[in-house]
Amino acid sequence: MARGLWLAALGGLAALYFHGTVMSTIELMDEGQVVYSSWRVAEGEMPYVGFHQLYGPSVFFVNGALLKLFGVDLRVIRLSLVALKALVAVLVYVLTRRVASRPVALVLYGLLVAIWGMPIWLFNTPYATYYATALSLAGLLLASAERARWIASGVCMGLAMTFKQTQGIFAFLAIVLFVIVMTPPRAGPATHAARARQWAGGVRILALGGTLAFAVAYVAPHLATVSAILMLAPLAVLVAGLVVREMAGWPPHDPAVAGLGPIALVSVGAAIPVLAYVALYWRIGALAAFVHDTMVGLPQQIAWFVPLRQPELATVCLTATICASFALVRRLRRGISLTGPLLVCVGAIAGLLVDRARNPGLRPYLLSGRWMTDFFGVLPGVPFFAVGVGALALLGAARRRQAAAATGRPDAGGDEQLGLLVPFAAITVLQLYPSADLPHVAMVLPAFLPLLGYAITRRVERDGPMAAGLALAWLAAASSPFLGARVALSRETFQARFDRASGISGPRLDDAARVVRYLGDAAAPGGDLLVLVDQPMLYFLAGRRSALSGDEYVFYVVGAGYMADQVARRLVDEQDAIRDLARIRPVVVDRRGSVESTRFRRTFPSIARFIDETYRPATSIGGYQVLVPARDTPRG
Repeated sequence: MARGLWLAALGGLAALYFHGTVMSTIELMDEGQVVYSSWRVAEGEMPYVGFHQLYGPSVFFVNGALLKLFGVDLRVIRLSLVALKALVAVLVYVLTRRVASRPVALVLYGLLVAIWGMPIWLFNTPYATYYATALSLAGLLLASAERARWIASGVCMGLAMTFKQTQGIFAFLAIVLFVIVMTPPRAGPATHAARARQWAGGVRILALGGTLAFAVAYVAPHLATVSAILMLAPLAVLVAGLVVREMAGWPPHDPAVAGLGPIALVSVGAAIPVLAYVALYWRIGALAAFVHDTMVGLPQQIAWFVPLRQPELATVCLTATICASFALVRRLRRGISLTGPLLVCVGAIAGLLVDRARNPGLRPYLLSGRWMTDFFGVLPGVPFFAVGVGALALLGAARRRQAAAATGRPDAGGDEQLGLLVPFAAITVLQLYPSADLPHVAMVLPAFLPLLGYAITRRVERDGPMAAGLALAWLAAASSPFLGARVALSRETFQARFDRASGISGPRLDDAARVVRYLGDAAAPGGDLLVLVDQPMLYFLAGRRSALSGDEYVFYVVGAGYMADQVARRLVDEQDAIRDLARIRPVVVDRRGSVESTRFRRTFPSIARFIDETYRPATSIGGYQVLVPARDTPRG
């Protein structure tokens, strides 16, 4: 009871903090393509039938249901994300607490809340990642409970697949790896027949090989790049080590054979949500469209890759300073010479200051808080550091277990949670593909924070209160850019307001708000709309459906630069689109000269030419042009 109240309190605190930024900014592009599609579902359309989409269907059904039940207002979705992110923060605390001390778990919980509570659209957008993360973490807890609930864990992973396909599959494979890690081939008796044990060993090796093969196929388009190799490396090393262990213990003993049972149960659970959607789309005659958009058609047409960036000099210096400071604490406690780490620390700080003296200058860097932004550069290293520390600890635990077995001593155990968290973190590194930029690192942090907590706790246990204080200081400093961004933006006020986004505003939205008002007041209320500038949120805010709903997702990825022109032209029949435009005669919103409009016109020249020849300007609002058919009389 007390534990439940404690977790509820943590969830409530996180929700209060997140609620403080729920009205911050609107993103017209990425957020728009999820929210607009969810609104279409609320209006009765089916994903992949009425419109194309890449995400799994659950994100649209969940948000569509919220809009249907509580009103068509962006704030409804934003408030639901407050609860969802608070749940993730609590799950991270619970998982971290299994391998770390309570203070460390609380600090890392606070770090996640600080990062995810930044007042920017990124953390208020209903990305499928947030839903899949909550389900994946819940699945881990169910699988690692004292009485594991394998089917329920599998259902969580299957549900995660229906939000974001790859993330759910990776979480499911992490559970498979967990079972294999925790059932060594040479543990326990070998009473099963040799043929049965060989068959079981073959299935285990096939599962390991299949996991790695899926990961390689996932990054295959950029497999030759350094970034893809780095993202694949943690999982590849883990799987290779397990294969070597399996071969050395061939054929496996009884516990390894029994381990196939949990794998089968997790597989059954994971299949249930997926098969439910397969049955639904088969029943309405749209199974081919469902499979095409989510699995074997549309995903392969996206050409998007943001590699890991080479660390800047300032990032290298800051990282060296952090490492050297812990070395100093350890040597001071043990009475060893401080010369080596002290020289590294002084040199790294000097290098950092010299680099920043050139840009932006030492005065703004030190006195205006510009130093805080350097911690952004350290963040992409957290996944690799956490996985490395966890993998070494797991290897050490396996060696101790083998030594205990060889000498007849009882096995102390205690590595079950590492056996769960290391595979999950190793495979989650792949979620940084195809975009390994800072925002995507921040979004997948929950998978790595428990292992980071393990590393900090072990350091505190070895070096005592001094290490604890140092770790707390560095983590507080790491939180500073996120907290600073929130405080800075909270002082600003914006004039833009939207009827369908009550209380939500942000910078540079005044023109968009005026366009939305014009569309509602002056231009054919209720008529269809076509936006050429890759801002699908305008459809939702104006309460107008796209005149080319079936092609809207392709327009979105073209405007974002995520699809090659020739691929987009294969997916969109320009002549059919022109016939629809001639029949529907929608209002068109454009920003001639913008990057997004230029991409649209380059990719679909026939559609652009038709609009230029048959439309005339009705009004200009900032950089926007509102166009109507030439024979219509502009109003307003």
